[in-house]
Amino acid sequence: MSHNPSVAPAEFTQALACAANSVNLVTTDGPGGKAGLTVSSMCSVCAEPPVVLVCINQDNEFCTAIKSNQVFAVNLLSTEQTDLALVFAGHAENPDQDRFLNGSWNTMITGAPSLNSALVTLDCELTAAFPQGTHMIYTGRVVAVCNTDQSPLVYCNRVFSQSSPIL
Repeated sequence: MSHNPSVAPAEFTQALACAANSVNLVTTDGPGGKAGLTVSSMCSVCAEPPVVLVCINQDNEFCTAIKSNQVFAVNLLSTEQTDLALVFAGHAENPDQDRFLNGSWNTMITGAPSLNSALVTLDCELTAAFPQGTHMIYTGRVVAVCNTDQSPLVYCNRVFSQSSPIL
């Protein structure tokens, strides 16, 4: 283990704010209840088998639900869905309202809510969960995919934006 000092949390988060990330609604449903939230910490782990990773603050109610449900869906948002990103991030006019009243929802194989108009939906079975600092890291094997032809919503420098080709 290194004995080098860590950078300050504020310095670290400011540095990572410069990274462009997809905006995702991660959802779950089952015996532990329905839950969902907006996350930017999502990435692929491998293609064989297809596995993704999401990171979620341990204080979020989602962590209790996914532990019981053992399934989740990652819904990548399009540029037309900033309103949903804000609602699932807890910035709704009525934060006590059911978040799933916004948007049109369905399910794929696992039963986790999939957003009908998402850019991409990855339907996943939970394969691992482990704590790291303030967050839980979840990996899931992708059992179904749904793609649409839209522009991705991007989060960079603490604002929503869109990608555009440079070549």
